[in-house]
Amino acid sequence: MLMKKLITLALMLTAFCGVSMATTYTVVGNNATIFEDTWAPTQTANDMALVSGSLYRKTYSGVSLTAGTLEYKIAEDHAWSNAHPSGVNTSIQIPFNGTYDVVFEYTVGNDAGTCELILKSNVYLIYNSGSGWKVGDKLSYNSTSKTHSLEFEGSKEMLFAFTTKESTKGDSYSSWDNSYVVRPNSANNYDVYIERMAGSTNNSSGKVWFIKDAADYTITWTPASQSFVLNAEATITVNASAGWATFSLGSDGNDHGYTVSGADAFYVASTSDGKAVLTSIASGKKIPTYPNGIMLKKIGGGDVTITTTEESDVTLTDNMLQGSGHYSDWDLNNSGYTGYYLYNGASGLGFYPANTGNMSPYKAFLRVPTGSARDFFSFEEETTGIKQTTAKVQQTNEYFNLAGQRVAQPTKGLYIVNGKKVIMK
Repeated sequence: MLMKKLITLALMLTAFCGVSMATTYTVVGNNATIFEDTWAPTQTANDMALVSGSLYRKTYSGVSLTAGTLEYKIAEDHAWSNAHPSGVNTSIQIPFNGTYDVVFEYTVGNDAGTCELILKSNVYLIYNSGSGWKVGDKLSYNSTSKTHSLEFEGSKEMLFAFTTKESTKGDSYSSWDNSYVVRPNSANNYDVYIERMAGSTNNSSGKVWFIKDAADYTITWTPASQSFVLNAEATITVNASAGWATFSLGSDGNDHGYTVSGADAFYVASTSDGKAVLTSIASGKKIPTYPNGIMLKKIGGGDVTITTTEESDVTLTDNMLQGSGHYSDWDLNNSGYTGYYLYNGASGLGFYPANTGNMSPYKAFLRVPTGSARDFFSFEEETTGIKQTTAKVQQTNEYFNLAGQRVAQPTKGLYIVNGKKVIMK
């Protein structure tokens, strides 16, 4: 009788355990450093732990990985009969050689798992100093955002790269084995703007960032998403006597922007009766970059802060102010248009015809259809209707050419004298 009861109890326990037995989820993949035996679902060392609800996780800490592609699947009950995903392997790119924490997660019911790579190695900035590649500062690591970032002062031209190769600041750098180049996706040297892009060890394209002097920058790298953010805060100065300035910031044609602090911002949507009509841009708006130009109003002059943003949120409809970008010589598009630059000349503060190639960096010019061209455009604010006050021109009998440039000894030709056109014969 006792033996019969024991057999019955054993059968009941077996049945009970069979019903309650949970599914085992195991990470399998192609990287021998992580998995030891690749693509082996029977390895219990790779079993995931239940975190909460239906979320499972497996963490490998301090793993030394080589740049390349990591492929993986999640197998059920140590068998291939029910793997996730059932088709093509899930993959993630290991950006470059270094020490990582590798975190796999799987939520029951999903088609595939996820993998997060957390770079634990030191990361150094490398930059083109003009006399070769140099090792810069070490980036600081934020364990909450899992990003590496660095604040620095800009110089004129830089091609950034990151490396996990142990280095010393100021050393020359030539090995690209553990490096990741960050560069614009255009062959032109565009101005400062935020850009996310995948890196490359190919340094043969000559693509560089053009960085304005006297600006503070923050470069941030997120290894998990392989994203880079270059953020800049620059200071420009509005001339005290004029109280106005033009400004432009280059871009690659994407929807980047910037904000203005310390001045009022305007753009020109139309011209009428020899006046450029200024339309106000609301304070705090993210202004789109090149080809747009703007006008800054700061009566009394002074510093204006320009801060780049990842996107713009305002449309400058029919903007007639064309940005010069960073170029010191800007070829105006004269095919059906005439270019004008802001100048305090013979007719006062306003827009005067510009010669081809005389635009300054980070400035803007007024681009007017040739059929509406004239010798001078004053300007007024559309939102207030108040005409821009211009300085009264004294009768000096000084000669200026049509570009507003003073001429000491005029020869034959057309000049402006005391605000009037004079033909010298």
